[in-house]
Amino acid sequence: MWKTATRFCLLLILMTAVAAHAQDVGTSSARGDISGSNANGKANGPLIYAAHIIDDDNGGNSSGNGDSLINPGEIIELFVDLVNQGSDSATTVNLTLSEDSPFFFGLLFNNTSAYPNIAAGETGRNLDDFCFQLDQNAPNGHVITFTVEATSAEGGRWSSSFQVVVV
Repeated sequence: MWKTATRFCLLLILMTAVAAHAQDVGTSSARGDISGSNANGKANGPLIYAAHIIDDDNGGNSSGNGDSLINPGEIIELFVDLVNQGSDSATTVNLTLSEDSPFFFGLLFNNTSAYPNIAAGETGRNLDDFCFQLDQNAPNGHVITFTVEATSAEGGRWSSSFQVVVV
């Protein structure tokens, strides 16, 4: 089980590195209610993907070689940063993570996480890591697309996505 969790966490870390590159080449996308507002009519979003960190060391729930890339068979801990593009703070922020890979063993520990309150124009990182394992037979170069669905007490269901590459 830990081996599976380690692989998952590593995959998420690699995804982070790929997502950062993907944003530079325009393959990362954000979609959703860009003009979301709360009951008082104040803009509070959208909350969308900003960056990610792949943790594949042998500490915590991850198990891998520590190169911050997603390799087949590793258990990955993934941290996802959200940016608040609205003009007001977002409180009680939550994110649900999903993916589209046939080589993904699934979210072993959770697919949702709470976030700290995120002020307008600022970013926040998940309080509990997303952890997963990638199949040992996942081919190098395989691209995994993660979809994030963010909500806050003020409104939303804002969707965005990012990609990571298996190496």
